[in-house]
Amino acid sequence: MLFTDSSEDRAMERQMRQIPNYIPRGYGLYIIRPACVQTEFAEYTMLLLWMVGQIKHALFQARFHEEEKNMFYRSETHHRQFDKALSHRYERTPAMLSALYLLCADRYLWSRSQDGIKKDKIYFEEIRIRDAAPEVYCLFKAAQDLYCGSRHLTISDLSDRELVPPWLFQVICNAMAIRRCGMRAVELAIMPERTECYGQYKN
Repeated sequence: MLFTDSSEDRAMERQMRQIPNYIPRGYGLYIIRPACVQTEFAEYTMLLLWMVGQIKHALFQARFHEEEKNMFYRSETHHRQFDKALSHRYERTPAMLSALYLLCADRYLWSRSQDGIKKDKIYFEEIRIRDAAPEVYCLFKAAQDLYCGSRHLTISDLSDRELVPPWLFQVICNAMAIRRCGMRAVELAIMPERTECYGQYKN
C-alpha cells in the first residue's frame, strides 16, 4: 500500500520501500547488455522490435507495443548535449554511449554528471544529484545499470506506467538499443528521412 496521491511521490516511495540490496531474479536491465549480434537493420524500428523480442517479459512487451515509438531525442536540448558529448574524446563503446545518451536527456542531470565523466570511464559515485526529480533519478540509475551492469531498475519497473512515464520509457528503450548496437543504433535513429526524432517534452 502506498500512502500518497502524488504520482512522483508514489514513485519515490515505491523505491524507498524496496528491500535493501535485494536483486530481483532475471529482470534487471543487465539482460540487454550483450552486444548486438551481427544483424543488420534497415530501420530503427526494426532494431527496437528485435531488441524487445529478446526480453521475455509480457507486461514490458505489451507496453512497448501500445505506446508511441517515434521519439529518439527528448528535445533539441537533448540532441545538442548528446552531440557535444560525442565530440569529446570519450570511448565510443556501447556502454559509454548508452550512458551518455541518458545523462544528456536532462539539462540538470547533464550539468551534474560532467565532473564524473573521464575520457574512458564514468565514475557514477562522483555524480551528485541531490533533490532531483524522480524521473531524473530514474535516468541516472538507468545509465548506471547499462554502464555498470548494476540492477537498480528492473524490466518490471519499466512496465509500470506510474513509475516510468511515456517519455522516460521511450528514452530508456532507446538507450537499451544503443547498449545493444552502439553507434549503429544512433545512426539508424537519426537517418535524414526520420523527421519524428524529437519528443514534445520539457527538458
